[in-house]
Amino acid sequence: MEGILKRVQSEDVAQRWTVKLDGPEIGVVRSHLDMGESEKDSTILSAARILGNCSNPHGKPMRKVGLAIGKVQSGKTSNYISLTALAFDNDINIVVIFGGASKILLRQTNERVNDNFDIEKRMENDDRSIAVLTTSNNFEGLSSDTIENIYRSGHKIIITALKSYTHIKKVIKMLQLANLDNKPILIIDDEGDQMTLNGAVKRGEATTTYREFVNLFKDLSFSTFISVTATPEANLLISVEDELSPDFCELINPGSAYSGAATFHGEKYTKYICEIPDNENVILDEDEGIPESFEKAVSTFFVGGVIRDLRGDSSTHSMLIHPSSKIIDHRKVEKKVSALLNKYREYAGSSEIDIFSRFKHFIKLGYDELVKTIPEKYDFELIVEKMKTAISDYRIVVVNGENDSEVSYKYVKYYIVIGGTMVERGLTVKKLAVTYIVRNNKGKENADTVLQRCRWFGYRVSKGMSYLDLCRVFMTDSMAENYHKLKLIEDSIWKCIKYAEREGKTLKEMDRLFNISEHFNPTRTNVVPDIQIFKFGSWKSQKSIIGMDNQSTIDSINSDWDNLLKDYASQEEEHPNFVHKVYKNVNFDDVYEKIIEKHYSNEDIRLDTKYIKSALGYLKINDLKPLIDIYIMRDKTKSGGHGEERHIFEDKTISNIMQGRNRNEGDPEYYPGDDKLNLENYQIQIHAVYNNEYQLQNIPVISFYAPNNTIRMVGKIV
Repeated sequence: MEGILKRVQSEDVAQRWTVKLDGPEIGVVRSHLDMGESEKDSTILSAARILGNCSNPHGKPMRKVGLAIGKVQSGKTSNYISLTALAFDNDINIVVIFGGASKILLRQTNERVNDNFDIEKRMENDDRSIAVLTTSNNFEGLSSDTIENIYRSGHKIIITALKSYTHIKKVIKMLQLANLDNKPILIIDDEGDQMTLNGAVKRGEATTTYREFVNLFKDLSFSTFISVTATPEANLLISVEDELSPDFCELINPGSAYSGAATFHGEKYTKYICEIPDNENVILDEDEGIPESFEKAVSTFFVGGVIRDLRGDSSTHSMLIHPSSKIIDHRKVEKKVSALLNKYREYAGSSEIDIFSRFKHFIKLGYDELVKTIPEKYDFELIVEKMKTAISDYRIVVVNGENDSEVSYKYVKYYIVIGGTMVERGLTVKKLAVTYIVRNNKGKENADTVLQRCRWFGYRVSKGMSYLDLCRVFMTDSMAENYHKLKLIEDSIWKCIKYAEREGKTLKEMDRLFNISEHFNPTRTNVVPDIQIFKFGSWKSQKSIIGMDNQSTIDSINSDWDNLLKDYASQEEEHPNFVHKVYKNVNFDDVYEKIIEKHYSNEDIRLDTKYIKSALGYLKINDLKPLIDIYIMRDKTKSGGHGEERHIFEDKTISNIMQGRNRNEGDPEYYPGDDKLNLENYQIQIHAVYNNEYQLQNIPVISFYAPNNTIRMVGKIV
């Protein structure tokens, strides 16, 4: 069994079409988008660009795969709801939405679909223009004939489904029985990097969920499959021949009020990050008390809610505690939080000065933290007075596999949500202000998984007022450093895609090159086992002359080098026994395209040209000047000769071409070694090798160097 299911590309895969933007359904959805008018325009235009890349409902039937990339908690749902509305207004009348891998996420999806399309109001007005069906209750109990009649009568159909192979099968079966499998259909896969992709590539097999998604896509002859995610590493790094490898992608820019990685982790420590000392990371230890950093976090949470009240915003105020993935740990934390709040609730009602002063000390922890960022000045005694009632107006909610019920934000103002895996992806914690996270697995983690834990990203606006100044994230020093690195990884992925767009490359043609810290893998190795890693700060040398083993070929290569370098000035770099000729700031693009690709890309010569291409890609993706220094090694020698003799073995491999250190530093004939020259710049050394046994002269054997050993490009050269 093949590890990936391959798709034959259509000639029309890049075909685009004009999307109508003034239809009735996008008008309904627009009125429900909770954002400013300019941001509504941006969201709808982004959705229109995605739709314009989808299979044209008025063209010939075809299948396409797209990728919509947003930021964590940035409003991707608003985008795919807008995409659904535009699809309906442009004669794609069936949309299937896979709303997540858990029941709570599917319920969240159903709620948002019904709210944004005004389904309840439509029903009250006997408006049956949109039918919302779900696999969780077997399509409302409707038969396939009835569903076919709904479609043929001109109504639109939304099907929401759980992301599991049994629910995917239900969708396939219903669409086939209703004779709708050949109609224009849009498939939206929310959190499209989770569960959908094949987790058995390494074993040469296919996981059941992946196989059913591929079956769905294949069985619908006129469909587009759109994956929506904020962490697209896996979607971009799977084989481009995979059935679910995207043909196109759209970057969904967040609104101006969005607070994400740049806000919270633009540096290791921003004003919103509070350090949990290493000796206080004991919230899960039943034998230890409650650490001061945790008391400070809880105090900051409640004081922030009181300040929102004083500003005239009495809406929900939430805190997230993410201790680990283990259910037993969630119980421990719930018990500690409950004990802490019960204690201070008692202190708040005490008439004894000593006891009440402990309550005031607790409040002061949060008050002193928040005065660092709030623009107003609030009297501390006023905050204390308000806290007397606030400390009782809370609810603790545990969300995990044992209790995946939806969080109902009713009855109280203050919500403390405790969870692990269930709160890592897709789930939105309403009006989140304070996060306390100590989950930090041992060993190297996957960048996409860890970034999804950032539930503190999002739009921190309530009743038209920002409460970002009241937000805090409590984490350890090592976590603060890692989340800053994740911000840089996210930036790198977006830069890579934008660069490909500027160059006019399709997604299939794009080299996947992301600057990923060695602290992380980009994604799960069971999904992408063949990731290429290019660590800068090292030399890569040619190891064979196969293909360069006759004098005419050698002369041709040298001629191309001469033609390339003739327009550049050279300088001499003198050493005790020889002189190198150096050409500074040569166009790296020209070197790669005119020389490396033409003469050194043959695998038999054993030069890592992908490493060279990754270095060039890094410079261009990051808008750095693609310049490189070219060294003609030993252009002149003390004996009056040129070049260097090297032994060539029977298999045409050559001994190490780089000369090592000669003598000790301070000696008149000291030479640091070829590999120590000019390590601040990108560099190619051309070693003019000669071998009398083979009667070959001036063989241009090369070594390449990319500086900066902090750079680690990860991905795939396509």
